[in-house]
Amino acid sequence: RLREEEAAADAAAYARLDRFKLVLVRGGDLVKTLSGRPKMAGAFDVVSVGHRHIHLLSKEHQLQQVAKAHGLLVAETAHYMLQLKKEQVEAFTGKIVEKAEEGGWVRLGQGELPQGVVTQAHVVFKKRPAAAGAQ
Repeated sequence: RLREEEAAADAAAYARLDRFKLVLVRGGDLVKTLSGRPKMAGAFDVVSVGHRHIHLLSKEHQLQQVAKAHGLLVAETAHYMLQLKKEQVEAFTGKIVEKAEEGGWVRLGQGELPQGVVTQAHVVFKKRPAAAGAQ
C-alpha cells in the first residue's frame, strides 16, 4: 500500500515538472538582460535573489516587472554568514526590506508565508499591486 502511495506521489510530482521552468540570470545589466525585455514582463511566479545580489532589489533594476501580479520575491538574508554578528545580520535584513519596498514589493507577514519552502534565512515579499489607472 505504501509503495502505491509513493508511486502516485512521484507521478504527480513529475506531472507538475512540465509546468516548471528555471531561468538563471547572472551578472551584467539586469534591466538589459531580464526586466527590460517586454517578453519577460509578468513571466515569473517567484523571483529568488541571493544575498550577494540584494542591490538588484532597488527600483532602478525593475525586478518587479518580471513577476506576475501575484508574484513572490524570496530574498536570502545573511542568516548563515557566520562571520557576521547578530546585529549585522539584522541590519542586513533591514536593508533588504528597505530596498525591496523601494523596488515595488510588500513584505509578507508570518501568517502569509508559503508553507515548507521558506527558512529563517529568507525574507519573502509579494508584488505590490498596481495603483488604479497605472500601467
